[in-house]
Amino acid sequence: MILQLQTPQELWPERTGVLKLLVETSQGLLGILPRHRDCLVLVYPGILTIEGEQLEHLAVHRGILVKRGHRVVLSARELVGGDLASLTRLVQAQPLRRQQSEVTGRSVQARLESTFARRFLELRQP
Repeated sequence: MILQLQTPQELWPERTGVLKLLVETSQGLLGILPRHRDCLVLVYPGILTIEGEQLEHLAVHRGILVKRGHRVVLSARELVGGDLASLTRLVQAQPLRRQQSEVTGRSVQARLESTFARRFLELRQP
């Protein structure tokens, strides 16, 4: 198989001779072999394992995987390469970081809304 990886920031080098892919989806871990049916799946945060001449692991932060014929294209928000142990720690820490980011975002939004409401009421008062 031929694997093409891309993020909004960059296009990664194409990998050829891919024998097997393992990717995290909403239904769990999905294995894709060269003769696998064509498909489109949503990729969840997790570890992408690429088996070819050598074994490679990438951390994936959400994306879409399209398999068509012998070509597989993975478009993700973020891809990070490295050793399996550090990638596993990164993926496990991701929900905590996302939760902290959401809390901060909600806090900022609440302050903006209250400031807007207060100033709007000040405009209406004679």
